[in-house]
Amino acid sequence: MPNNKILFVLILCVGVVTSVFLFSRNKSAGTNTENTANITPKSYRNIDENTNKDWKNILVNVDTSESATTILTNDDENSFNETTLTAQMSRDFLSQYLLAIKNGPLTTEDSDAIARNTLSIEGYTNISGAKYLATNLHITTKSDQVTLQKYEDTVNKMLKIRSLEVKEDPTTIFQDSINSASEVRLAKLDPIILSNKGFLTDLLSVEVPEKAVTVHLALLNASSNILSDLEGMRLVFVDPVRSLTAVGQYNNHISDLKTAVENIAGFFAQN
Repeated sequence: MPNNKILFVLILCVGVVTSVFLFSRNKSAGTNTENTANITPKSYRNIDENTNKDWKNILVNVDTSESATTILTNDDENSFNETTLTAQMSRDFLSQYLLAIKNGPLTTEDSDAIARNTLSIEGYTNISGAKYLATNLHITTKSDQVTLQKYEDTVNKMLKIRSLEVKEDPTTIFQDSINSASEVRLAKLDPIILSNKGFLTDLLSVEVPEKAVTVHLALLNASSNILSDLEGMRLVFVDPVRSLTAVGQYNNHISDLKTAVENIAGFFAQN
């Protein structure tokens, strides 16, 4: 199963291959005047009159009035979505590469430094779901046995119903769709995603005793991270960086969810 190390290698390879393609189209890029290890992602400006039409062949134009390289983005929503995590990482990686390549081919150390710089941005390797706070809950100050029992029965019912709705392991669906290059098979994730959204809605709508807020929020936020991972997996053919990150995090988030369930069960046992 893909993890952060595999993601690192994948992005490095894809980035280098793509960068070589781009450099072959732009040999007049200039000379290198910067230390690669200190290069940071630059800002980008669109050039309206010359935008690319194919995300596999991202065009590059060197702005002669400035030292920065401009990555041209695509105005065709059917062929390139510049808001995806993959597109953002590509721009970060390529901007650093094109600045460093001005003085000729890069060393292995240079390439490693560029990859490390890009992946040092936590948003590429650590994606979480929406973070919920106590203010998002319907909290009651009642702590009598009737209120606590009602809360316990409701949560247990939610857990049972939603768990029965998940018929297949999401990672198996993901792997199967990748192996077969089939987005149709990937659609099996849709009912699981829908079920997880329903569980979040359930947790947000239930009346939570004040003394149960901590364990309830832990369950809610663990479920939110799972939903984020599932939605990321669903985008593997559109946004592979986000998708591989989601798969790499999924087992840890499942572990967090199990811990949250155990903790809320412990709360019920003590109350």
